[in-house]
Amino acid sequence: MAKKTRTVKKEENAKQSLQDLINKINGKYGYEAAGMANEAQGLRDIPTVPTGIFQLDVATGGGVRKGSVIEIFGPKQSAKTFIANKILATAQKLCRACLQRLPCECDVCSPHVGAFIDVEGTLNLDWAEAIGLDLSNLVLSRPEHGEQALDTAEDFLKSNGVDIVVLDSVAHITPMREVDGSAEDHHMGKRAILVNSACRKWVAAINSHGLSSRTKPIMVLINHVTQKLDIYGGESRPGGVGQEYASSLDIRVRSGKYHFDDKASGRTSSTGPTDKPWWVELNFSIPKNKFYPPKLSGSFGLWLTDRDGIKAGTTDEFRAIFTAAKSLGLCYKDEDAKVYKLGGIEGRILDDVADQLRADESKFWAIRQLVIDEMLRGADDATKSE
Repeated sequence: MAKKTRTVKKEENAKQSLQDLINKINGKYGYEAAGMANEAQGLRDIPTVPTGIFQLDVATGGGVRKGSVIEIFGPKQSAKTFIANKILATAQKLCRACLQRLPCECDVCSPHVGAFIDVEGTLNLDWAEAIGLDLSNLVLSRPEHGEQALDTAEDFLKSNGVDIVVLDSVAHITPMREVDGSAEDHHMGKRAILVNSACRKWVAAINSHGLSSRTKPIMVLINHVTQKLDIYGGESRPGGVGQEYASSLDIRVRSGKYHFDDKASGRTSSTGPTDKPWWVELNFSIPKNKFYPPKLSGSFGLWLTDRDGIKAGTTDEFRAIFTAAKSLGLCYKDEDAKVYKLGGIEGRILDDVADQLRADESKFWAIRQLVIDEMLRGADDATKSE
């Protein structure tokens, strides 16, 4: 009996010693620098911001996670900046606290605020607004050199006022020494050293928000794909490998087929050099994803000009959602009532259902999320059965 009492007392002393150690670390490095894993609510069911592109949300497991670094890369004219802006625009429509569509019913009811570090100096605000960006909730920075860009990003991530930071692009980060020097000077590896150091600092800045925080910022890096100069060829990404290790989600994009229309000559779907493209197919793949099975791929369409009542900057996610809803059985025909039904919407024909869905944004987003949840649940069940 005495031996059992000593054992219990020893375990209690060990628990108290551990708690004292945690308190000491928190006192030395700040609140929530350390804590028990079962109490780290910010690391359970991590809040996810949709990308605003249905096909990409399905492939990434719902979107991008709070407190993560993501990299969007690809060759020129592959809609890298479009995807980043679409993430910003979608986040601005959500409450930063509860992630519900605004206006919400929580005490905060505040939209996400984005920051765009335009290193390339090519951000088109008119196109950004067409995509859906709210410029009143967007901080814009055009740095003069690489060090300024990277330090500005770190300051945004440390603050509590910015939720998503976009840096466009890693490939254009230019060290101050290169800006001030001559064009003949050599700067081998300078950019890689800068970016690798910045990635470590960015992760530290995100971690500084604490274990229980559910409003950690997201860092979005846009990067190019360049050709290697060695005899084996291949592709590489500027900026070294630091961002590849720091990121939790990589999205590779490529442009596919362009659809042309020359209304002046009355020709459609032609491929002549003078024709104006109105729609492009974009292909993507997910080489890395720490929160969902990687190596998934897909494609989506993007309208480049206004056409048939659809505005430029719109993706074809409506068609994809409607098709997925039918395949999942969410959109079905009620034989008794002789109507088609989809999430509370009814129509004599499918076009009636589609028109109602287009007209009601709140219903559209509710059904969009319903379809994504069903698709992700089906993917999880398939993974478990394997």
